[in-house]
Amino acid sequence: MTTPHLRTLLPALLATVVIALGSLWSLWYLPFLCGLALGTTTALRGQRARTAVLTATTAALAGWAAPLLWRAATGEAVAGTARTLAALAGLPALASLMITATLLISLLQALLGVWLARTTTATLRPTP
Repeated sequence: MTTPHLRTLLPALLATVVIALGSLWSLWYLPFLCGLALGTTTALRGQRARTAVLTATTAALAGWAAPLLWRAATGEAVAGTARTLAALAGLPALASLMITATLLISLLQALLGVWLARTTTATLRPTP
């Protein structure tokens, strides 16, 4: 018998690992797919939308932040690349600006995936 917290924690950890491994392989769209999966799973289990949103956003942010930290720790030029990208985009050459934008893109993908899954699941579910 599983506790409610374990039923939420395991999918979040799995989604985080999938997103992190996918970002290492340049699969930038995985936060959206994990948001779809988490939104559908929570809807079918009868859990609140808030649970799906918190789980998906945590997984998306941690899943993209961990590889960025790993790459920076192993000596890759993450900050230099981010500064160059910001300058090329006509923004102030701040690494933190581009890293924040990257994490926000991941967050938005996860939220859109949850929204689409919850809406579709609610639409397809027969009303009693």
